[in-house]
Amino acid sequence: MIRWNKRKLLKALEDDRKKNRESNLKFIDLYVAWLKRTSNKDWSKRQKAMVDSTFKANKKLKLGLSTN
Repeated sequence: MIRWNKRKLLKALEDDRKKNRESNLKFIDLYVAWLKRTSNKDWSKRQKAMVDSTFKANKKLKLGLSTN
């Protein structure tokens, strides 16, 4: 039987939460910097490619979801 030290576990979870938050904020900063230096035309092309690839992948999966 595994015995967990509740304090250590909670501390580890809190540390992970802080690291994840810092990582997410860093990503946001990088993305905003990219957006500022990218033209609307280039951004639109990339968005279209991403959306199109998502639809294409969804069609390949054929999850049997109906719209009825």
